[in-house]
Order: sequence, then C-alpha cells, then structure tokens
Amino acid sequence: MKRFLLVGLLIVGLLLLVGCGDKVAATVNGKKIYGNEVEKGLKTLINQYPQMVEDITSDIEGEFREMVLDNLIIEVLVAEEAAKEGVEISKDEIDSEIEKVKKDFPDEQAFLEALKKNDMALENLEEEIEKFLIQQKMIEKVTASIEATDKEVEEYYEKNKESFMEPEQVHAKHILLEDEETAKKVLTALEDGSDFAELASEHSTDPGSKDKGGDLDWMSRDQLVPEFAEAAFNLSIGQLSDLVKSQFGYHIIVVEERKEALQKSFEDVKEEIEQIILEEKRSEKFQDWIEDLKEKADIEKNIS
Repeated sequence: MKRFLLVGLLIVGLLLLVGCGDKVAATVNGKKIYGNEVEKGLKTLINQYPQMVEDITSDIEGEFREMVLDNLIIEVLVAEEAAKEGVEISKDEIDSEIEKVKKDFPDEQAFLEALKKNDMALENLEEEIEKFLIQQKMIEKVTASIEATDKEVEEYYEKNKESFMEPEQVHAKHILLEDEETAKKVLTALEDGSDFAELASEHSTDPGSKDKGGDLDWMSRDQLVPEFAEAAFNLSIGQLSDLVKSQFGYHIIVVEERKEALQKSFEDVKEEIEQIILEEKRSEKFQDWIEDLKEKADIEKNIS
C-alpha cells in the first residue's frame, strides 16, 4: 500500500466529516477514527475512478477501504508530529488555497453547489485544507536535507537519454472539409494557384485554425490523428497533399517547415532531472518516516 501513500494524503482528506457515536474503526495513540469517516473516504476514492464503479469487486473495495483507513491513521500521526514541531497554518494560507480550488469552477455558485453535492460546508473544507497544508509543511520539514548530486543527475541522464528526445515535428497548415465533393473542389482551386489562407478562412471547418489561414503551428506525430500524421510527415516542404480522410473529415495539408528528431543536451535538461531525482528521494524519505511513526505508535484496527 505504500505506493498509494502520497496520493491518499491528497484524496482522502478533502471530503471527510468526523462522526460521533459510530463504530470505532481504529484507535491511534488514543485518538478514535470512526467507521463513517472510512466509508465517506471510500466513497470519495471510488469516485476518482468512475469507470470502475459498476465492475468493482469486493476484493478491490476491501483494498480501497484498507487504503482509506491507513491514510486516516497517517493523518493522525502527521498531525501529532506537527503539533510537537509547532507547525501552524494561517487563515491567509487557507484562504489562498480555497481561491485555488475556486479557479477549477466557472463561478462562485458552481463552487458552492459542488460543496453541497459532497455534503460539505465551507468551514469543513477549510478544516480539511488546514490538514492538507500541515501535511505539506511536514513533508518539507522531513525532506529538507534531501539533495541531488551532480553525479546522480549525470547518471540519470545517461541511463534515460531516450526520455529526453525532442520528437520530429512539422509546421503544417490544413483545410478541413466535411464532404468529399467540396474537398475536391477546394483542392482543385489550390492546384490552380488559389491562396491557401483565403480558402482556409472561407471553407475550413476547423475553428482552431481557419482564422489563422489553416496554420497548426509545430506538431509531433503523437499530437495528430494517424491519417494526418502519416500524410504530413511524408510531404516535402511546400508540397500540397491529396485529400486525407480522418474521423474529422477531409484534410488538405501543406507542410511549411520540418524539424528532425533531436537529442536534448545534458545542460538543457539538467534542472528537470534534478527535480525528478529530488521528488523521488523526498517521496521515499517521507514514506520511510511514516513507516517509522507507525512502528512507534499504539495503533489498534477494528476493521480492515
């Protein structure tokens, strides 16, 4: 279950309401965790994977329930350590996080409706954000000494060079037409010397490019539907394609420029690699710290 640890800290905390008078699911150093907290967290976690709801098995549900309970236990342990360290969260910090959450919604009303849908009041959200921020500060404290050495960064680059390739790209323009008859007429007009940008503006059904003369800017193969990619990457610079049929309709393509695949240099990706290594080390260090807290704590589970 360790692989779910950091994810769980983010998922489980946000929508839990503390229950009273319910069955005690676990006791952590004398603090009770109630069964309805676990079930609420289980519902939240399952909702992260809506495609699984109909097919979820009792074994998977049991694993999820165990994961939720484990993360509630972790929440208690982290809160205890934070109190010992004097870690506190200001109202400004909480308000700032709430503003970030609100940005995921079109307006204030949609935000409030989402809270209501999850049986949550604003003050409950504030409490859960405070817990989350405390956890983040404790992660920072526990992993503050973590470093990535130059040797580690260089070795990572050498072992993972293929991950730092700039893929082959083309700078292409296209005109997208819904029916073949119209597409043939437009293609004939282009072959007779008509202006590509003008015809794109007049006829293309692609709203993202028609007002830019059909310009798609730089694109790699994996950003294009297969039929388009196959045609575009086999065209010469300035060459007009035949009609290319895809799920979107009929494309007429012209390639303006081309970039060959390029290996990014070590200097170009050095900082990126350093961050990758730091995150891996921090995750491992924090998980080891949590496991140490668990070993030292008095934990009694009543359900699993």
